[in-house]
Amino acid sequence: MASLLLGLLAFTACETDRDDNPKMQNPTTFTLLNPVIGDNVVDLENSQSIELKAKSQPDYGYPAAVQYSVQMSLDNDWTVVEDEEAAPKFYTIEGNSTSIDYEVPATEIDKGIMLIRGYKDASEFVEGVETVYFRMVAQLVNDETDKKAYSNVVTAKVAPYYLELKDAAPEIWWMVGAKFGNNANWGNNADCSNMTPLYVNPANEYDKKDGTGVIEYIGWFDTDEEFKIIAPAGLGNWNFGICEGTEEGGYRYRSDGDEPSGNIKVTVGGYYKLELDTKAHTLTMTPYEGTVKKWDEMHMPGSYQGWNFEATSLMSPLTTYKECHDWDITFTATPQEDKNCEVKFAAGTDWGNDWGGTLFPNGFTDTSNNISVPAGTYRVIFNDITGYYMFIAK
Repeated sequence: MASLLLGLLAFTACETDRDDNPKMQNPTTFTLLNPVIGDNVVDLENSQSIELKAKSQPDYGYPAAVQYSVQMSLDNDWTVVEDEEAAPKFYTIEGNSTSIDYEVPATEIDKGIMLIRGYKDASEFVEGVETVYFRMVAQLVNDETDKKAYSNVVTAKVAPYYLELKDAAPEIWWMVGAKFGNNANWGNNADCSNMTPLYVNPANEYDKKDGTGVIEYIGWFDTDEEFKIIAPAGLGNWNFGICEGTEEGGYRYRSDGDEPSGNIKVTVGGYYKLELDTKAHTLTMTPYEGTVKKWDEMHMPGSYQGWNFEATSLMSPLTTYKECHDWDITFTATPQEDKNCEVKFAAGTDWGNDWGGTLFPNGFTDTSNNISVPAGTYRVIFNDITGYYMFIAK
């Protein structure tokens, strides 16, 4: 009898355990609270943000790691407009958060109004108060499916200002590791000073709204070296980027968290071409078969320092691999006689191997033109294999 009772107790305990175990659910909705600003009108030009807050995370059946984004509309219409030339019905605020509290930047709300209303210039802009409809979108972190939960819709009244819209600049991602950057040693800095970029290819198309597309890099990688590729949102915090894998593949995207945690590892050293699709978050790494010449030093002489080969024109190597093909310099461009500053790149200390260009701030070099640079202070990065250069305003 005692054995029977023990068996019944064990059976009951097991049943209780199963009943208490969390059951994963796939919620489609959750509750977004009304903004605390009530019916007050927010002056977007003189405000920082509007706070949105969910009552709690969607009911996944357990405390989950969730990533939130915010969408806005001006008429509560969430229809996707297929015609890329037509004004959208709604706008997705740039950026995301892992908190149910979301500070929506005023500049992003204003940008959304400009896009949805289709304003092309200041003459079309209509002043007044707009009622903005907001909803929050939730998705599990690192969930590669398209399962999303949408909150209810709340509203806020705002006074917009005219904002000139420009095509988004192509999005740049940065490599970080023991041998990338001026000081190397895995320095993930918000200013990218210890990192090496993947470059824009003008032959590729980039999304006019968010700047995503395929960026590229060609350079030397030592055997057994490891690195990560950091997305703009991961600068300074490591939360977004490409991790793990080798030159054979196996790359994974880290989305607002610390997983995956591994590094990309090069098992066989050599020249490689990297192609990163910043929209799809996919990477390819293939051996580069082109002819490569190695330079011991690189200069950027120009009118800013009298076109001399000296310390003021010497560029710093941007990698410490066996071979360096990325170079870096910070300088101040000053106009002379109402003419922009002009510069060129040159290998060594003479004009036997020099390159200029016609495009600014980014482009490929040619062998004849000087690069015309408006007044300002810039960080300049140059890849001597592809001839690609970029000027980053400081």
